[in-house]
Amino acid sequence: MKTLIPQILILSLLLTLPLSAQAPAAAGAPREFKDLLKHIPSKDFLKLRGNSKSDAAMAMSKDITAKELRQESTFRMEVGKIEAWPFPEDGISGWRIRCQDETVKQGSLVITVSAWAYVRQDPDGVIPKLKIGKDVIVSGKISRADLTATDKPTLNIDLNASSIKVEK
Repeated sequence: MKTLIPQILILSLLLTLPLSAQAPAAAGAPREFKDLLKHIPSKDFLKLRGNSKSDAAMAMSKDITAKELRQESTFRMEVGKIEAWPFPEDGISGWRIRCQDETVKQGSLVITVSAWAYVRQDPDGVIPKLKIGKDVIVSGKISRADLTATDKPTLNIDLNASSIKVEK
């Protein structure tokens, strides 16, 4: 009986591993940029290669915007650029952070990601610590989420940041 107990424990651990690997991400966990495209049928992405790619991008953008605009989200971003940015409607100056060039694959199609985080205030003093190439976790409301395809397909994302944390 003593030799059976360790085997049962090991077996129970092995049986639970696949279930825990499929568990959903914790609330507030960073999303991937490709998550914004998951509502679009994969066959629609083929339309981003033809002569009517701008029209296809516009139609797909309606779906993305309907699902994502004004939603609270968290993304992991690699800092590509930081610059001062005015917010005249609030009468303040803040910053905007551009995500380092990134791409998302949908089948054989490569979509460029253009993501900006707009920061109105920095209560934790994170902005002075940021350097190009540094990973940050940015949370806030999505103010733009769409596809453009004038030259090559681009996923455009703007996030009004409410929180920024430097990734360790």
